[in-house]
Amino acid sequence: DVVVTFDQISETGAIFKRTIEGRSLTFHPLPNTDQGIMLMQDQETGSTWQAFTGRAIDGPMAGKALARLPSHYSFWFGLANGVFDQV
Repeated sequence: DVVVTFDQISETGAIFKRTIEGRSLTFHPLPNTDQGIMLMQDQETGSTWQAFTGRAIDGPMAGKALARLPSHYSFWFGLANGVFDQV
């Protein structure tokens, strides 16, 4: 089980395991902040998490962090031009 985050403005994303301390969490995005920090909230505890770091910043899970998984972000035309033929 994973949670995938993506910010269209910065075109930045991350993937995290959504299980922490044996508990699987369900996330939804929160409105953008004035500081430009993308946040999400888990439905189970109501904790607020930074979407790019996977760290809880408020609520019962504050200070905990989701395990980040490796990921790669590229544009479709990179694939069309054979970028991965060289890998």
